[in-house]
Amino acid sequence: MLSVLPINKSKVPDFVEEFKRKYPLQFKGNEDFLQTVYNIYLSNNMMPDSVLLMTDMNNLNTDYYLKRFGNIINDIDFSTISIGDIIPRRTEEYNFNHIQLSFSNWNNDKAKFEYGYNYITVGFVDLSLLLGAVIVGDNLGNGCVNVYGYEASIHCVVKSLIIFLQLMLMNVDSKVITQVWYSTAWSLEEWKNTLSTAVFEPVINLLHKSDRVEYCKYILTGEFALGEQTDEKLYANITMFQNPVYIPKKATDEVVVQGINLSELNAIRVIFVVSKEIKITLIHKAVTPTKPEVLQEIKQLNPYIIVWSNLCDYYSKEDFLLMAKSCSTTHTIHISHFMNWINQVYGTNIHDYHDANGELEVLEHCDKCLKHDATVCEKSIFRTLKYPPLTNYKNKTSYILAIGYMKEYINYYFKYVNHGDYSRAPFLNVFLNYENTFSLNFSFNPFINLE
Repeated sequence: MLSVLPINKSKVPDFVEEFKRKYPLQFKGNEDFLQTVYNIYLSNNMMPDSVLLMTDMNNLNTDYYLKRFGNIINDIDFSTISIGDIIPRRTEEYNFNHIQLSFSNWNNDKAKFEYGYNYITVGFVDLSLLLGAVIVGDNLGNGCVNVYGYEASIHCVVKSLIIFLQLMLMNVDSKVITQVWYSTAWSLEEWKNTLSTAVFEPVINLLHKSDRVEYCKYILTGEFALGEQTDEKLYANITMFQNPVYIPKKATDEVVVQGINLSELNAIRVIFVVSKEIKITLIHKAVTPTKPEVLQEIKQLNPYIIVWSNLCDYYSKEDFLLMAKSCSTTHTIHISHFMNWINQVYGTNIHDYHDANGELEVLEHCDKCLKHDATVCEKSIFRTLKYPPLTNYKNKTSYILAIGYMKEYINYYFKYVNHGDYSRAPFLNVFLNYENTFSLNFSFNPFINLE
């Protein structure tokens, strides 16, 4: 049996004291909460991952297995299951309005639009798909780019419409737009009621004190990127409007840097306002297999591209592919983001290996892989973040284990469907809660080249 692995832990920065010195007023009233969070991270990081692993192994319970496998747990025969087995997902009724999301959960690559084509984005949450958009081709006589957004959440539709209208008004400062975009709870009271310790993980991984302090301020107040503001009328209001009582509570694991990139906000404003090359239509409708009329409505739009977000996580393989096919024409290309696929693959979680010797070997292997990543990944990100990161051993082992099963899962899912290669985050990023997500395009036309 392997001995306890000597994992070198970086010292957890004292972000509590750092924040207190920079923002004493905001610190007041939050001191107990901050100290509790700090103590949790300090105690966890003073203990080697191997010791935490052994402790958890002795305390695995029903709650763990429910979180690990979700609603497919009743379909698993643990007496016969083997590493690498894929458990089919079942379709279940899901209330997409049970929680309020504010940011797209996928960091979209620069979208390429062509003049005269229609693009559909399902479950869009925000307008991040348009940021950094590039329009290619010749617009002579081909008309503009048409983007249709379908979203089940009225909150997301209304917020996106507000931002869209602001983008259209060139006299509205871009900083004002960013504050609406960055708003989540829309009331400070609700914001504080949904704080969780998990969102502080990026803080302990930031190398620079100034970054840690500002990120703490964002977590505690909702204020982000305001800088040293002097104009109270313009920037003091962080646009956290009070939501009606029937709007669900905000997600507790969202952070402002998740899935959005506003560096090209002004560029997209030029496309919207000056050249008017993109036309946007936002529609408050749920797209599900049980609503054939909505699927037919999308098909009648003659879509060139349909972006499905991660709706594939909520339906069986058969139901999702049938839903996508129902919306398709002969030239339609689909893009889907698979976030929860590891729940279906036995062997993507360290505790699937059951015995202490096997799990310690997995832990040691994953640590070596992450250290290797640090030598080959783009170095600019590591000027601001620790790498390998200080994070729960489950996160980093799952990130590495998933790599070995991703292609098998894709072959299982798209065995009879034309599909391209997958794209995935190039390194384990503590700012994102979808480290195992991969994106993939597919089409029901076997003659379309998706490479």
